[in-house]
Formats: sequence, structure tokens, C-alpha cells
Amino acid sequence: MNNLIDRTHQDILEKIVALAKIAREQPPFFSAFIQQYYAHTDLETLKSRSIENLAAAVVSHWDLAYQRLPDQNKVNIFNPSLEKEGWETKYTVVQLITEDKPFLVDSTRMEINRQGFNIFFSVNIGDIKLRRNSEGKLIEVLASNAALPESQVEALIYMEIDKISDPEALKKLTHKLEKVLEQVSVVVKDWP
Repeated sequence: MNNLIDRTHQDILEKIVALAKIAREQPPFFSAFIQQYYAHTDLETLKSRSIENLAAAVVSHWDLAYQRLPDQNKVNIFNPSLEKEGWETKYTVVQLITEDKPFLVDSTRMEINRQGFNIFFSVNIGDIKLRRNSEGKLIEVLASNAALPESQVEALIYMEIDKISDPEALKKLTHKLEKVLEQVSVVVKDWP
């Protein structure tokens, strides 16, 4: 039974990769990014979503993650539309990328809930090893067991929350999550 679950999970990931690559030309390591992005998402969650939506979500997060400087926290909160992004969801999308550290997911989830929003879907990838050039552009997605000194361990968080139609409320939540990421960094650096 476990082999069947693993094979079904892998089949879904292969469909996501195929559809995401059709959307636009990507570097060879894009497939590895997708594989790691959804590696720990349970089968039932993957099956509950359309392949199109899963592919669009990972491509959108890839775009955000593609360039990031050291110590930079990136927060993107938006309502995807067919006209602008080429996909849509009935929820507001929250995307984060930062250096991996403890407390990220719980702190982010608590702030979203504190602001009065429910979380309906989430993908959390901690400990993803990405190698970047001097401008911060992604040049390699490393295997999870890779141990290269120039690799950077990062965390990507994707959530779909209650729809936020008010642009000011989107800005407010963005600011709040940026502050959370800064506070988590301070706490982790001060830990010793």
C-alpha cells in the first residue's frame, strides 16, 4: 500500500512538472525545485487540488524565489487573476521566502490568524538548499542531503487564506508578516 501511495504521489508531481514546464521555458533544475516543493505535501492534499492550480502556485513561488539576496525576506500577498497571472483561486495567496530558521511557520500562521484570517491550504518547505550567484539569482537546486558550503538553506512558505479584497488590508498584512520575519531573525540570532 505504501508503494502505491508513493507512486501516486510521484505521478502527481510528474504531472505538475510537465504542466509547469509547458507554461514557460525554465532551467533544468526547475524540476528538482518542484519535486522538493511538494515532497512533504500529503497525498490527500495534492489530490484535493487541480494539477493546474498546483502548477501555477509553484511557478508563481518560483518567480518570487528566483532572485533573493542574503538576509533578504521576501513577502508577496496577492489575489491571482486569469488576466494578470494566468491563474486564479478563490483565496488570497501568501508567499514567503527567507533563510531557514526555527519558528517561521508557527509565527507566520499565528500572525495570519491574529489578523483574523483562516488558512485553507499551505505548503511549507524548510531546509531547501539553493545555490545563488553573486546577484542572488538561483543557479542550482541541491539535493536535500547535499553539503556544499556555498549553498544557502532557505525556507519557502505558501498559504491560501481568506480572500482579502481591500488593497490596504493586503498592504497591512504584508507589513505585519515582514515584521514577523524580522522578529524571528532577531530571536534566532539572539538564541545563543
